[in-house]
Amino acid sequence: MNPEDEVFKNFLVEMGEKLEELEESLAELEQGYSPEVVNKLFRAVHTIKGGGGFFGLTKVSELSHVFEDLLMKVREGELEFGEHMIGPFYSACDALKEMHESTDYGNSTDVAPLCLELRAVHGGEASVPVEASAKQEGSQDEVALSEQPEQTSEEEPPEAQEPAPSDKKEESGVVRDQTATISSKPQAKTSPSVTPDKSSAQNETIRVKVDLLNKLMELTGEIVLGRNQLLRQFSSMEDKSNLVAMAHMISDLQQLVLQTRMQPIGGTFTKFKRIVRDLSKQLDKP
Repeated sequence: MNPEDEVFKNFLVEMGEKLEELEESLAELEQGYSPEVVNKLFRAVHTIKGGGGFFGLTKVSELSHVFEDLLMKVREGELEFGEHMIGPFYSACDALKEMHESTDYGNSTDVAPLCLELRAVHGGEASVPVEASAKQEGSQDEVALSEQPEQTSEEEPPEAQEPAPSDKKEESGVVRDQTATISSKPQAKTSPSVTPDKSSAQNETIRVKVDLLNKLMELTGEIVLGRNQLLRQFSSMEDKSNLVAMAHMISDLQQLVLQTRMQPIGGTFTKFKRIVRDLSKQLDKP
């Protein structure tokens, strides 16, 4: 690991962005469970784990690996999500932030207590309800299957007697209604999968050096000055339609270049939410 390496510097920048995304997603998850938010958490932790392992940040990789395993179980449905998970999630996020800001990048940090806390969530309170609910669902399915043959055997007439045509139509109608309701259920499950693509398309970004942005700002300023000079020089012309159109395009270009230097302020308000949350937990107030 070379701190002066350009690739390592890019990873540190990306890790900082993923940690901000992680904290924002945890705030959303605390408001209510959502598979899309869990996927965002998993992707952020997975990126941090991969980069930490590649650059030899053993403590970062170790903690994020345990964190990732827990999110994987929640994501795959092997572990039921509960509000008691939010505390360990925030603790792991804070530890990763401290390691990201430390001089040795967390190599001297003891992450064993946090790993034990996350592993306790693995096989602790959350695993029992999942197994119990699975057993209850299995027993209910077995009871339903065992009751169906008894009902049909009691209602079936003797072999010599044939059911009326109206009965057949009614039974086929019932079967069609049942198949329609069964086929409608998977569509409700698959519909949320379309939304992550839209959100990911809206959040696409690239990294550009600040020097290039500064040069672009300077050139845009020179173009604006040249536009103003041309407007003054040809102010006496009768037909200035082309000149006015060029002036409007230069104004639009100036606004777009100014927007490239703007920084999002959403992270600042997210920190305020976190401070309020920690104070409410300490003072035991909702």
